[in-house]
Amino acid sequence: MVFSALIYSQNLISDEIKSRIAASNRCFSIVQDKYLGLVISKAVKIKIHATMVKTAVVFGSETWAMAERDVTRLGTWERKVLRTVHGTVGDQGLWRIRINKVLREIYKDLDIVADIKLKRLEWTGHVVRMDQGRTVQKIFESKPEGRRRKGRPRLRWLKDVGKDLREMKVKRWRYKAVDKEEWASVINKGCQRAVEPRSK
Repeated sequence: MVFSALIYSQNLISDEIKSRIAASNRCFSIVQDKYLGLVISKAVKIKIHATMVKTAVVFGSETWAMAERDVTRLGTWERKVLRTVHGTVGDQGLWRIRINKVLREIYKDLDIVADIKLKRLEWTGHVVRMDQGRTVQKIFESKPEGRRRKGRPRLRWLKDVGKDLREMKVKRWRYKAVDKEEWASVINKGCQRAVEPRSK
């Protein structure tokens, strides 16, 4: 399976996310019979989700700056897929879909938004450690000049990543990112933090 990422001159990440979800839905339609079948286990179905369907969405997500509507859209899509994977549940003679709380409890992997945020942190550390002459490093460290147009400021990738790091209470993150092992520890703690609420 071949994936591609769209690049917009106006940095329209929401359009990119819609494209990713559309691609994943095509993957989902191909394997839907396997999801609904009773022959394979739920563990295998989850594996299909992680390696085929979810991958079609998160491809290239390391560079996304996600607005709240994007986070909501991604979460809604993943819950739809997981409800298909786990099926309905019997309740006093009736069949109903599994509520969000139940899905969080039975799905042991990171949810798609947490997964994307951790991928961004991995990419951030990689860029920080790049040689100064690399084009990506120059863009990362550049400070755009000129006047901003009227209206709401456009969501910036670095500010979005910085927000995640503040929520994780990570200080002096640029210094920590230079050390590969220390940055791996930051990411690992972020992973644990993302999973903790499910065990409560």
